[in-house]
Amino acid sequence: MTIISALMFITENDFPAFTLAGDNWVRVNISDETGPQVARFMWSYRSLDLIAQALVLFGAAVGCLTILRRKEKK
Repeated sequence: MTIISALMFITENDFPAFTLAGDNWVRVNISDETGPQVARFMWSYRSLDLIAQALVLFGAAVGCLTILRRKEKK
């Protein structure tokens, strides 16, 4: 019943965010040097990226072990 009420509310009411959107987009000119500069930046900070990935994987492993641990029987 709650889902039906929420769907009816969404379909019957308009949201102001959609009415404020317009067609007056401003195009940003990007030079041809942007690609190599971004690639250089990403490769120069690759070690930080690898450390962050290792921490995420370690956290995921600890979370899985916490969920799947055995409880002691008394």
